[in-house]
Amino acid sequence: MTSSKIITTLAAHSDPVSTLSVSWDDSMIISGSWDGLMRIFDLETSQCLKTLTYNGTSHGTATASTSDVISYPISNVVLSPNGKYILSSSLDGFVRLWDYMDNRVIKTYHGISGKEAISEKYNCGARFIVGTDRTMIVSGSDRSGVLVWDVQSKEIVYGYNNGNDAVLEVDVNDEVLVSCSRDGIVNVFELNPAYKKRKLSEEVDMNTVDNTRDNTPF
Repeated sequence: MTSSKIITTLAAHSDPVSTLSVSWDDSMIISGSWDGLMRIFDLETSQCLKTLTYNGTSHGTATASTSDVISYPISNVVLSPNGKYILSSSLDGFVRLWDYMDNRVIKTYHGISGKEAISEKYNCGARFIVGTDRTMIVSGSDRSGVLVWDVQSKEIVYGYNNGNDAVLEVDVNDEVLVSCSRDGIVNVFELNPAYKKRKLSEEVDMNTVDNTRDNTPF
């Protein structure tokens, strides 16, 4: 940043790169693309460590050569606070939690009533909510506004419909959640005190996530 020089250029995808996430220790970068691939790069060597695709049979794979790979565009990727999981959104309408070391999806999050797609048209951001006693995730959506799920149970615990216009991005800290939508509005929400951690300085323990693969057809 100080010299304005490009350090390295990564040949990551054949289609547009739609989303990026840098690991908390600055060792990795995760990219997602319209080609349906997620790639993990070592920032020190610039080498691609792994390519992840969603496979309808194995619920995740590190190869892209099988015939049942689902290649919907990846619209959002973000790494968990402990660096062990990737949260991804794709334009097939689902948000997925990946154990990327094991190359598989362990949780799949659905829209309202389990039927309505989360995002099929727009890149709708998603984040981990880390300032709470129970770990949650939040995502924007095409038509359902802001949605919040319990990470473990996958149940929607909160929703805010902004009038059926797409919520394009969300962000969160220990006190507030913010969203921006296609109608030009930024909403700021105060986190419910009932969910806040007793000690905000505590690190969120993502190690308690049930690592059992979902038995879903998605």
